Amino acid sequence: MSSAKSVNNANKSLDVEIIHPTLLDAALPSTIEDLKNPKEDYVVNLLTTFLTRFGINMSLIDQPIPEQLGAMTCFEDSDVINLINLYVVVAQIFDKIFLHDFCLTDITSPGQKRLRKQAKFLSNFVLYAMHKKSEYNDRMDQIQTISKVLEDLKERKTYVSESINAKVIHKANQLSMKEKLEDDIKHMQSITEKLNKKEMEFEIMKSDIDKENQKAKELCGSVKTTAGKLSKMIIEVQSEVVHSPKEYQSRLDEIEKQHKLKEEERSTMQEAIQEKKQSIKQIEEKLNFVQKISDDFHILADIYKEQKDKNTKKNNIIKEIDSLNNVWSESKTKLAMHKDKVDTEKNELQTYNEEDMVSVCNLYSQLLR
Repeated sequence: MSSAKSVNNANKSLDVEIIHPTLLDAALPSTIEDLKNPKEDYVVNLLTTFLTRFGINMSLIDQPIPEQLGAMTCFEDSDVINLINLYVVVAQIFDKIFLHDFCLTDITSPGQKRLRKQAKFLSNFVLYAMHKKSEYNDRMDQIQTISKVLEDLKERKTYVSESINAKVIHKANQLSMKEKLEDDIKHMQSITEKLNKKEMEFEIMKSDIDKENQKAKELCGSVKTTAGKLSKMIIEVQSEVVHSPKEYQSRLDEIEKQHKLKEEERSTMQEAIQEKKQSIKQIEEKLNFVQKISDDFHILADIYKEQKDKNTKKNNIIKEIDSLNNVWSESKTKLAMHKDKVDTEKNELQTYNEEDMVSVCNLYSQLLR
């Protein structure tokens, strides 16, 4: 019963109402009439559309091979060759998709049941391929997107590499220019040092020349001064020259008079010097006396200070003695008070002792009785 049910389900799946929409969904040619009463033209159209869907060139299939051309006897044989070529190609494809019982009569004399089975198989395969193609296209889109990203990254990498290379070249050029500038600076510094050295030499030469000029000026001034002095001396000597005996006598008298005046001045100065010496001696004696008195005052000051220190020490000793006397008096008073207290306690103890002795004696007497 289960096998009969399976057969019914299989037959039901081959119904025209089920296969027809499936073929249309797969974009394959289909009419209910063609499925109910299939003919060669419909099968050829169906297979041709199927092959074209997968990019197979039908003109190549329709073109006979050299052996077929040699076997053709008339032009009408080309239709047969086309059918044979179509069958060969379709049979190979059907073998790949696990439809193994396809034969040439399925094209030339199609049966209704076999056609529906084959049409169902083809439509399902096309729908499966369409679904997989969609997934494949999505995957291809992803791959293309990734490829584009990789290309962008590659371009970016190339751009970055070129930028880095450009920067490296620019930096190298800058370094080269820097080195050249440094060499130029060193060269200019060398020239500047040489010029500074020359300038210093010129300054030294100028200083030496200035010193020589100054010495020459000083020498010239000295010569002028000497010449002036000589001129003055010559004038003085000329003024003192005696031209007659009277003038000579007069000049001699004047000189003697001046000599006497100078002798008198000298004598006066000697007396003044002696007086000054005497005054200095007296002042020295007074200073010595003052120094002696000052020394005595210092000695007296030391004695006074020493006496004052002794008085201070004496007062301190007196204060200490008074303090000790006070302490001794207080101690003596305390000792007397303590002695009185001890005597009082002694008397009290003696009284207590006597009372105890009396009590003991009385007790002893009582015991003896």
